Amino acid sequence: MICTNAATRVMYTMAQAGTLPSALKSIHPVHKTPFVAVHVEQIFQIVSFLLVGIFFGASQIFGFLGTIATLAVIVLYVLANFALTTFVRREHRADFNLWQHVMLPVLGTLLLLPVMFVTVWPIPPYPLNLTPYIFVAMMIAGFVVMLVLNVRRPQALAKGSAMLISTVGTEAQAGEAQIKETSA
Repeated sequence: MICTNAATRVMYTMAQAGTLPSALKSIHPVHKTPFVAVHVEQIFQIVSFLLVGIFFGASQIFGFLGTIATLAVIVLYVLANFALTTFVRREHRADFNLWQHVMLPVLGTLLLLPVMFVTVWPIPPYPLNLTPYIFVAMMIAGFVVMLVLNVRRPQALAKGSAMLISTVGTEAQAGEAQIKETSA
């Protein structure tokens, strides 16, 4: 449930920025939730479970998809660690603290690297040995999509960036507030 919530909120915000179809930012009139994004995420999960189950067996679903998700989370956190240092130095130079904005992110990254290593080494048995390659292929596909978006709709990526770093009055905050009202 937490993964679904996180994924649908990301889809909702990306739709607001214009990097995903606008239907994903639709809010349910009664429940005030991004219901189209919730349905799309649920369909994606069901299809993923079915494909892994059909091709590799039901006993492989958790390990296979969990390994891909683990690799994604590690890469996301490592990139976020580097982004924090860059962002604070560039945008909030007066608040920059060597311990808080360099040493802790480096320490966090160093603690995550062994987890990534043991996820792929020793090489796990089939079909788990495929997961790093699938993950890398998904990363490359995402990067290519980002490059295409940058050429076709650069304003959407710029708006998405602004929504992520803005602290006052963005559409994302208004949408989040609307979603939070229904969660309470």
